[in-house]
Amino acid sequence: MTSHEVCNQFVVEHSEEESAIRTIVADIYMSAEDASDTSVFANMDTVSLTALANGGDKDALFFLGDGKSQDAIFGKNWYGPKEQRLNPSQDEIKRHKVELGKLKQGAGLLFESGIRGKIGAFVNLKTNNSMAARQLIQTQPELEFEIKDKLSNMLAFNQLLVFIHKADQEFQLMFSGSASDYDYSELKRHFNNWKADLSSEEFNTEIEKLERVAFKKFKQFKVKWTSEREFLGLDVHPKLLTPELNRYLIQKSNLCSN
Repeated sequence: MTSHEVCNQFVVEHSEEESAIRTIVADIYMSAEDASDTSVFANMDTVSLTALANGGDKDALFFLGDGKSQDAIFGKNWYGPKEQRLNPSQDEIKRHKVELGKLKQGAGLLFESGIRGKIGAFVNLKTNNSMAARQLIQTQPELEFEIKDKLSNMLAFNQLLVFIHKADQEFQLMFSGSASDYDYSELKRHFNNWKADLSSEEFNTEIEKLERVAFKKFKQFKVKWTSEREFLGLDVHPKLLTPELNRYLIQKSNLCSN
């Protein structure tokens, strides 16, 4: 059998574990319905979503925050009733200037969602900052402070995810290993699109500066996460995986990573 077939067979033979993992991911991030744009929250109107978010609902906070962020970055509505969504052309999206105030609002809602248990919100904070940097480079490359701010945020949120998942080895490795490699490639791609004339030495110097800023931000994020989780009576390092599920994910990773 090919490695792909071996992987598929392993997943089929462990359907119970796979189902348990999907349930965890749906709770802390997105369900299959969320991802396919068919869930209640993904299609809820802003007024209802805002009312639930004001009451501390983690799902409402997530979709309201991510929706604001996407709208700020691209001028496009990814969530809400489909007939009400703004759907600009690709050319309009490319020319859209990032709305920094709205992006900050969205980030605040996502952070609150993460604190209340939607930990995947920090994944979106990481990717949204990367997308915002790309959009800024494309439309307003002169905004150096804002671009570097978003790039350092990207790194800081990855460090926060490693900290949060301290009790779940496989989740932690997901962000401390392959994700950090990906972040370096992502930074290189952003700088190639923004400052392609930098020498290798100059690029490395820029990365070192960003990493120092990112570490300071991570420490601030860690304090906020820790204090607010403790205030709500929630674990600072939530234990999401049983030993059996952790072993399953390790085996799956070994079989399916190629």
